[in-house]
Parts: sequence; structure tokens; C-alpha cells
Amino acid sequence: MSPRTFGALAATLAAGTAAAALAFSSAGPAPGPVPTPLEPAAPKPAVARPPEPPVPPAPPPLPEPPRARAEAVERAPDVVAALQAIQALEAQPGDAAATEALVDAAVRGERDRRRLAIQALGRLDDGPRSLDWLRRLATADLDPFVRAEAALALGERRLAASELSAYLAAERDPVVGRALARALAREGSAEAARVLVDLARAPGGPDLALAALATVEDPRALAPLVEAVGAPDAEAIATACAAALGRMDDPRAVAALAAALDPARPVALRLQAARSLGLTGRQDALAALRPVAGDARDPARTAARQAIARIELVGGDGR
Repeated sequence: MSPRTFGALAATLAAGTAAAALAFSSAGPAPGPVPTPLEPAAPKPAVARPPEPPVPPAPPPLPEPPRARAEAVERAPDVVAALQAIQALEAQPGDAAATEALVDAAVRGERDRRRLAIQALGRLDDGPRSLDWLRRLATADLDPFVRAEAALALGERRLAASELSAYLAAERDPVVGRALARALAREGSAEAARVLVDLARAPGGPDLALAALATVEDPRALAPLVEAVGAPDAEAIATACAAALGRMDDPRAVAALAAALDPARPVALRLQAARSLGLTGRQDALAALRPVAGDARDPARTAARQAIARIELVGGDGR
């Protein structure tokens, strides 16, 4: 082949190749297979969980021993906090450990805290255990103020008058003696009133017994009080008993007080009788009060008028 012929053939091949390349670039690549869209995955079945075991209840707190509870009273920063600790113990009736803690607080520590614990024991009704401790405290403690507080607590517990009077006969401290007399008045039986009346007649007895006699309010003591008001020879005792009769809603008390308004009786007794008739609030007391209230020269006139006003205010005009 001649060189001229070879050059023409090469030019023809190059032109064909360029045309093919131009055609391919204009048409783009040959379409391939269309991809199929992906289907959403099926949800997985839920796996059942075993039930959770129940939570066991918390065990109850272990109760503090009695000594630890009593120490809460002793460690209290002041008397108010000690009182709150004592009230918390008192609010657990029937709890033997709480009672033991109160007893423990009553027998040791500062005087004021001991007295608060003793007062709480006086309000309990838990049988002989705390009562026995109150007896010991009232008769054997070295502090007379603690003995006096225990005596008052025995009165709250209604210790028998015979036992209280025996303690009173053996006591030499006047502070404790007055407390025992008040305990007898709180016990309130006829026997207790008679003990107080007899004590008031004994040498040195009025200082112990008269104030206590005036606070008696139990109807069981009515008979000895009425008898003492009528006695002509003991003005102070009669006056104290007249004060006690004013606490009793009983026609026999009214009759005894009306008799004490007699002008022949001592003025102090008549004044107290008028006041006590007013305190009864009874309508049958008006008949005895009106003559005294109407006598301008009677020293008991003002007391009688005040008593009438009190009765009328409480229950009408009495007519």
C-alpha cells in the first residue's frame, strides 16, 4: 500500500471514531433496569415481659427502749421541749414501754421535768405499775416539791382517802401536807371531807386543810360539808365548807347556805353563803337571797344582789 492510500484510510477511521463519540455523548448512557422500591419492614412481634415482683412493705421501726425515750425528756433543750416529749409518751395509752419511760423520767433528772412526768402519770389509767411509783415518790423522795407533785397525782388517780390520810398523818413538810390535803379534796368522798374537817380543827391544821376544803366538789362529800357549815363554833371551817357547797347543784346545799345567811352568823360566813348561793344557779336560792338584798343595812346586801343577778342571768327571774 502506498503511503498516500494509508493516510486516507487513517483519516477515514479517525472521522468515524469521532462521529461515534459525538453520537454517544448526545444520547447519554444506555438506560439500565429500573430498581424496584423497597417495601417497609414488617413490625416485630412484642416480647411479653414477666410481671415485676411486688415490692415488700418496709418493716416497722423497732420501738425505742424505755430508757431511750426517757432520755429524750432529759436531753430536751428546755422545759417546753421536755413537755412535748412527755406529751408524746402520754399519747400512747396502753403502751407499757411509754409508761416505763414516763416512770423513768419521773424518778431522775431535773425537778421541773420530773414534775411534768409525774403530772402525766397522774392522768394515766394503766393499772398498778405507775400508781406504785407515785406512792413511792409521794412518801420517800428527798425533794419535797416532787413529793407534793406525786401527792397531787395520787389525788387525780383517786387513791383511797384512808391511804391519803395515812400519808398526811406521817408527813412533816407543810408543802407536801397541803398537797395531800388537796389530794383528799380531789378524791371527794365523804370520808375525805371528814378527814379534812377534823384536820382543820386540829392544831396547825387550818393552814393545811381550809383551802382544800373549799375545793371539794364531789356530791359524796355533801353530808359532812352541810354539818360543818351549821357548826356554830368554827367560823373558818364553816366558811370553807360554804365555798365548797356552792359547787354542788343540790337542794340540801341550798338549804344549808340559806341557813348560814342568818344575821346571827359571822359576816364572813354570810358573805360566802350569799356568793355560793349565786354559784349554784338554782332558782330555789332566790327566796333566801331577796330579803338580804333588800336590806340596805345588811353587810351581805351587795353579795346577795350579785348572786340574784347571776341566777337570773343563768336561768330566768325565778318567779
